[in-house]
Amino acid sequence: MWFWLRALTLLAPTGVVLAALWLAGEARQLEFRNDEELIVAMPTEPGPFNPLMPGTGFTREITELVFDRLLRLDDELQLQPHLANRWEYRHGATLYFLDEEKAAAAAELIEQSRQSWPAWSLQDAVHDGDMLHLVSSNPRLTWLDDLLGILDPESLAPLLHVRLKLREAVTHSLENFLTGSVEKGQLRQVTYDGDRIADLYLQGDTDLFLKELRLYYESNRGLEPEIDVVGPVSKLVALDFEIELRDDLRWHDGEPVTADDLVFTFQEVVRPGSPWTLRNAFHFAERMEKLTDYRVRVRCREYYAPALERWAKLPLLPAHLLRQAVLPATWEAFFLRPIGTGPYRLESLDSGTSMTLAANPDYFRGMPRQATVRYLNLPDPAERRMAMRLGQIDVFPPNPGRYFQEASTGVYAEVVNDVERHQNFVAWNLDRSTFSDPRVRQALAKLVDCDALYDTVSSDRVGPWSGLFYPGSWFCDTSPEPMDQDSAAAEKSLMVAGWRKSEEAWKNSNGDPLSFTLAYDKDDPLHRDLAMSLAADWKRAGIVVTLEALDWRTLVAERLVPREFDALLLGWELDFSRDQYAVWHSSEARPEGSNFSGLRDETTDRLLEKLREEDQESAVIAAATELQQRIAELQPCLFLCSTGRQIAMRGGVVRQSRPAVDGGWQAGPVSVGKAGMFASRPWWVRVIPSSPPNNPDPAPPKEIPESAP
Repeated sequence: MWFWLRALTLLAPTGVVLAALWLAGEARQLEFRNDEELIVAMPTEPGPFNPLMPGTGFTREITELVFDRLLRLDDELQLQPHLANRWEYRHGATLYFLDEEKAAAAAELIEQSRQSWPAWSLQDAVHDGDMLHLVSSNPRLTWLDDLLGILDPESLAPLLHVRLKLREAVTHSLENFLTGSVEKGQLRQVTYDGDRIADLYLQGDTDLFLKELRLYYESNRGLEPEIDVVGPVSKLVALDFEIELRDDLRWHDGEPVTADDLVFTFQEVVRPGSPWTLRNAFHFAERMEKLTDYRVRVRCREYYAPALERWAKLPLLPAHLLRQAVLPATWEAFFLRPIGTGPYRLESLDSGTSMTLAANPDYFRGMPRQATVRYLNLPDPAERRMAMRLGQIDVFPPNPGRYFQEASTGVYAEVVNDVERHQNFVAWNLDRSTFSDPRVRQALAKLVDCDALYDTVSSDRVGPWSGLFYPGSWFCDTSPEPMDQDSAAAEKSLMVAGWRKSEEAWKNSNGDPLSFTLAYDKDDPLHRDLAMSLAADWKRAGIVVTLEALDWRTLVAERLVPREFDALLLGWELDFSRDQYAVWHSSEARPEGSNFSGLRDETTDRLLEKLREEDQESAVIAAATELQQRIAELQPCLFLCSTGRQIAMRGGVVRQSRPAVDGGWQAGPVSVGKAGMFASRPWWVRVIPSSPPNNPDPAPPKEIPESAP
């Protein structure tokens, strides 16, 4: 009896507290439940919703619902038109001849060779005085070399190419010079490369023009002029990329989407001093100009084979709202209450508590079937669990390892797994003598038991490294074999590299121990667990490892950017791109460079450059495959595992209804195809039950495979 009294005494306060929490939670949930809404619970307050910066979790999800991009990936990871309706390369060439008669003869010869136009991808040939203007859709110049083979090279007139560089404002300065120039008739054409460089093409008595140009800029030394005579040319070539927008797009405020918005967004992204990470994606594009209300022309510095992968990243920003935005605070305010073109628009925002998205009735792919989505900030996992049991939320982040079902009500959770596109790895600093030898890096990899590593981390969704590229990419759909644990092979590699094991520790010829510091983000549970497990494996093998737990800002600002580290535990999210130049090329191996491991390898550089230049499918696949093999051999990073986002849903409540290829709607269970969760997310629909669930023997919790249709 005393036992029961004592138990009741201890449990009664707990029961009262739990009951109070349950009642408070129930009352709170009942305040916001609306059967027509899809309600999503979040662990933290999201925002800002900036499509120009990387995002994660629910912040990224909401951003992708509000903003659209120029192109999209279909279920087979092929790029398809989206906001951009059409695009094409236009290679323009102007040939200069000694006189009009020779130009006319060349034009007639090209006209008589119309059977060769398809081979040249020639679209137009226009005779204009002593010039001949040609337009081809072939982005490579081989077409022009073939065409010139039928012309008399002696009939072409040489032009002198002169390059003018100024500190700033070259356009305005050159126009002022030409206004008073006596010899300006010798200038046949001028093109601009940014704000500081002008390319001049002269014909005639060029010495007089150059003398006048040099005298003018000698009196304007403040502009820091540089005048270089490049040499003679007989043709001028320009590569353009034209983009046509759909003509039925509307901003959420009802304003039409036009080429002005595309030009504004592009100029904002690539301008000098731009804070947006997308800036580096458009290194191949010099400038963009409006042609019509829905067409733009991009002048390209060079042919860049995977250009479409870059254009697919570009969202649109409303020029009519942001053109006058000068202060950062104005931009910040816009991204907190954004206006986009996406399938959903922001309807209401209660900062810190909730926000509501409403389906965009003007969305060009069709108004989403789910009219309203409400996002709630519910940081307490117990509160989310209770709300789910009460039927007051539909979608929520799962607690690791915890799925449940209620036998009496049939309430259960099901988990949707996204593509495993988040990679976690150790970056070695190859400029440190300890890691300069690839045999040491290979040995460190062979000392890690990855299978045991996965069992120790605090995440349910950890799998083997899936390779350098987005899983399932057409250009490299195979993953490299993981490096198996092999202590004997590791010891052999260390000995060949000049290390000797003494008193359970590895030392070099100077007696210095094999030791290093591994820094990691102390607020990332996965990285904390990985760091501790790795350190344990290495210490057992006689390697001295010091763990350094830092906050993320310090890790980036004081270790990663200046490359002041031995080893860093990092993670990144793969995008759909074959261009890995910025990550591995030798030119980026510098402080503040993006090749933070410091890899310098001629073979790797060659493969990276080939992936930028090749457009033949077989050649791209071969280069991508060889690059993966080369990186696996050199081990500049120890790739540990891949993870993917997980979302839990109330079982049987959320379905999917998305536009079909034939123009109708395709309904079925929520699925995640090759393109990932963000591709299917706009089309989730809450199924309103006709009666309360009643299933004495409910289906067990289940995970929906990534390959579900």
